[in-house]
Amino acid sequence: MLKRIQMTALMLVLIIALVGCISKAPTIVGEWHSEQDNIVMVINENGTFAISDETLQDADLLSGTYRIEGDKFLYTPTDETELTNTFVLEGDTLTLTYKEYSSTFKRAEK
Repeated sequence: MLKRIQMTALMLVLIIALVGCISKAPTIVGEWHSEQDNIVMVINENGTFAISDETLQDADLLSGTYRIEGDKFLYTPTDETELTNTFVLEGDTLTLTYKEYSSTFKRAEK
């Protein structure tokens, strides 16, 4: 009986720890800046994104919808076909790669 209680308690602790890890998983939702390309990318929680040029006022370059599948950032600009980038998120650095080209973004400070 005591062993069953201990096993149940251990399982409960493991489940709580796992849920805690999942809820703190990094996310690409937010505002990102690329100095190399002078662009700002806003990735919204509702599945939309917008990209603009930092050097031009009101210079919206691209917007549309996106979804994540593993390490793939699949996005569909308005009135266009779906495109796929691979992404790597390391802390506050997001690297998007399309074919041979990579662009590095830093998360905007809150």
